[in-house]
Amino acid sequence: TAVLPWSRLVFTGAVGISVFVASWAAACFGLLSDKTTGAKTGGIPIARLARILLLPLLAFIAFNQVLSPQYMIWLVPVAALTSFEGIHGPALMVAIATMLTPIIYPSLHGDYNSGLDLFETIVLLLRDLILIAAWAWLFQETLRKIRFGNKSQTSRCSSASNALASSPYCGNEL
Repeated sequence: TAVLPWSRLVFTGAVGISVFVASWAAACFGLLSDKTTGAKTGGIPIARLARILLLPLLAFIAFNQVLSPQYMIWLVPVAALTSFEGIHGPALMVAIATMLTPIIYPSLHGDYNSGLDLFETIVLLLRDLILIAAWAWLFQETLRKIRFGNKSQTSRCSSASNALASSPYCGNEL
């Protein structure tokens, strides 16, 4: 029970920062509309949109206290779309983690009363670490694209930062 409060804090922090970064990326890459004109500020490739959507979803699944096996199905279609830009790392990691899940659930021995054996525990740990690594990859990549995007995106990102800062959903601080 001593781990539970810390895991809730890590979960809340990871999901919160992922939602913020995904929202910032959406604003930078033109998913949000211009507040003054209401016009859409631009398009976004489907792979980039999938990466933005996968970031908070992966945080929710990887850092949650309970990882139900059906959650992995939520990741597969979105992760597959992320590979359309030619970067296959996160999609491959999600695919491997999804393939490892049936080793853990249902249990190899069909008995959860005695707990997981050493092999199942190692597989569980490996699956969770793969999901966290995929999240870290997407998180770092998204921040890099926000900070070092092309010139039009850079000006849009600074105006998006101002828009997010003045948004009624975020308060007046960024």
